[in-house]
Amino acid sequence: AFSMRWSQLVVCFVVATCDRLSLCQQDLHNDWHFFVGPGLNEDYQLYNNDSSPNAFCEDGRLVIEVRPTPWQPGLPMYSYSSSMLATKRTFTYGRLRVNAKVPKANGLWPAIWMLPYTAIYLNATCRYPTGNECIWPTEGEIDLMETTNGVNFPAFMQTIHMGIPGTPGYPMDPHNQAGHPPPSWWRHAHTYELERTPGGIHMSVDGARTFNVTPEFLTSYLHDEQWGPRMSATYTTPMAPFDESNPFNLILNVAVGGTWPCELYRCECCPGDRRWPLHNTDINTPPYPRMVVNWIEFEEYPFSEQVISSGGTHGWLLPVLVANFVVCGLMLLLIWHAVLKRSLATNEETTPIIF
Repeated sequence: AFSMRWSQLVVCFVVATCDRLSLCQQDLHNDWHFFVGPGLNEDYQLYNNDSSPNAFCEDGRLVIEVRPTPWQPGLPMYSYSSSMLATKRTFTYGRLRVNAKVPKANGLWPAIWMLPYTAIYLNATCRYPTGNECIWPTEGEIDLMETTNGVNFPAFMQTIHMGIPGTPGYPMDPHNQAGHPPPSWWRHAHTYELERTPGGIHMSVDGARTFNVTPEFLTSYLHDEQWGPRMSATYTTPMAPFDESNPFNLILNVAVGGTWPCELYRCECCPGDRRWPLHNTDINTPPYPRMVVNWIEFEEYPFSEQVISSGGTHGWLLPVLVANFVVCGLMLLLIWHAVLKRSLATNEETTPIIF
């Protein structure tokens, strides 16, 4: 069943297609694409497919579990296994919600994030190429949640990446929200939300707005000379590369070590020697750390760059409200008509005939 707040019900009825994604079918390949091989950021783990014990279903929830693996001289320098999954479904404009509980252990790097379809299926044609190639971060990246959630330095971040590679500062984020959650954060599941419209990218955690980027901010950032210009010649819309022509896939993974955690845990991440397990951590013995995804929901908005201005969502708010009143009025009229018709029919059946 699809659940949503009452305040969203009428709007969703008019302007959005609401859907709760399937997490666990008998064959996970029905809904998910599995990355297989080494990580992306000098991680310690190898990503396995769904025949491994790293990705599985439990009580209708999707679980990604990190496990230690033996390392032997002469073998690749990875001493953990994990999973990285991407939805086969793509997302453009709309509101995406992911409810998940992330693990807490020194050196882990769990993430809920998005890449364009063309970055996952490499035989697809790039929407925003660099030259003739699909190169990060020109095509864009959206991070709903990533955390170095160790005991000594827990951190949480939401980020977007874009711009041409090879210029000073291209990994810099136009806007990120970094913080240090309270110790109780990892005891519970939280809802990470992304709203993507022609008027901007907005993220929330448990209903509280945490991230906001407008087309004006993107343009200013991409033309900023302080770190070197990053504007790609292929960016032709105010929200490029996050416009409606560039569908994204949702990605879930739990990495071990890597460039970001090891910057914070140098004494525990064995810098310069990635063959050995992390020190001072509880991920080497059962119960192994896991990310548990309870549900994923998506409300698709039928927006168009051609008919909606990029100045924000206020341009479509009034038409939506008017449409809601019209639809609600028609629904109430139909309900009233049905109730009246049934009442008359009942009276005809129960009223005695007098001669």
